[in-house]
Amino acid sequence: MKKIIVVVHADGRIEANLEGFRGTECEKDELLKAIQGMLAPETRTETRKPEYYQAQAQRAKQGA
Repeated sequence: MKKIIVVVHADGRIEANLEGFRGTECEKDELLKAIQGMLAPETRTETRKPEYYQAQAQRAKQGA
């Protein structure tokens, strides 16, 4: 099951944690795009989880 958990911190920071996504699936999610669209680009920081890279590694192995 895919879900996006959004936390608004007391200091105003907004954190979106994605669960159940593999590889670049998260980059195609419309809700995440909407959340990102509400934030000024210079205030955003992205951190990719190991799942992002695992899916890419699996595709690379299949193509070899």
